[in-house]
Amino acid sequence: MLTRTDSTQITALARANRRFHLTRPFSPLFFKQLVGSGARAYESALATLGLYMGITTQQIWASGWTPADIDTTDELELAALRNYQQLGVATGFTLRGQAHKRLTYAVLADFTYPLYTSVEAGLWGFDLMDIDLSFKLSLKVARWVSVDYLVSAKRLPLIVNQWQVVNNLVVVITADVM
Repeated sequence: MLTRTDSTQITALARANRRFHLTRPFSPLFFKQLVGSGARAYESALATLGLYMGITTQQIWASGWTPADIDTTDELELAALRNYQQLGVATGFTLRGQAHKRLTYAVLADFTYPLYTSVEAGLWGFDLMDIDLSFKLSLKVARWVSVDYLVSAKRLPLIVNQWQVVNNLVVVITADVM
């Protein structure tokens, strides 16, 4: 069952062993601005803690489908993604440090509470809050190469009202061109 943005529904059959693409590349695309203040709350040889708070706006461009499954039915329900804008309050922290000469880490947390949303969501209060939690571990193998591991958990209720977890292992190669 596919639900369009105007609430009309379409029933479609998925063919066996055929892919159904939910979104296109770069969809959804987020563009976020933040005006506020930040401070270094703590600094030592092992860690630096930064805090920030401010007013934020964000624009989201999205097309395609997102899971909106209802457990009581045998069908898979999908809802259409839609463009929207938000104005709200953002707060968060960053904890960065160096555990060893070649090993650095970063913990990031961002909480955005929207005061205005351009679309009707059927959600209210803290159910609308966007949450982004990330952890990065970086091992410098040589002066020109490092291996980074990044895990992040995001909750974006206007896109999909479930936690999304992403793991990345990246080899970073740098070169000076002069």
